[in-house]
This record gives sequence, C-alpha cells and structure tokens, in this order.
Amino acid sequence: MKKDVVRKAKTGDDLEILSEIIKNDPWLLEKVMTKIRYIRSTNLGVLDSMAGKTDTSAKPKNK
Repeated sequence: MKKDVVRKAKTGDDLEILSEIIKNDPWLLEKVMTKIRYIRSTNLGVLDSMAGKTDTSAKPKNK
C-alpha cells in the first residue's frame, strides 16, 4: 500500500527569508517572476510545472 506524500507548508519565517533573498537579487527575482508568468499563462499547476511537465495545448501556435 502506497503512503500519501504530505507536503509541509513553508513557515512564515521561511517565506520571509526567501522573500528577502529574492528581493535583493534582481536576477533571481526575474527568474521567479518569469516562472510565475509562465504558470499563470498555461493550464499547468505549480507542481506540474516544477516537475517539468508541459501542456502542449496551452502553448501559442505560430501562424
């Protein structure tokens, strides 16, 4: 029998530290923002995106 994987949420302190790191690094901020824009523009979930799965139906087609 397979156990369900439980993902722990980041604590407020963890998120605050990550926020400070990203805020103080323009390159990393741009990478994060680009990834967020990509996820929002497709039908992928965050976990699918992190796993490298792609949804070809959501990609724009060249005319």
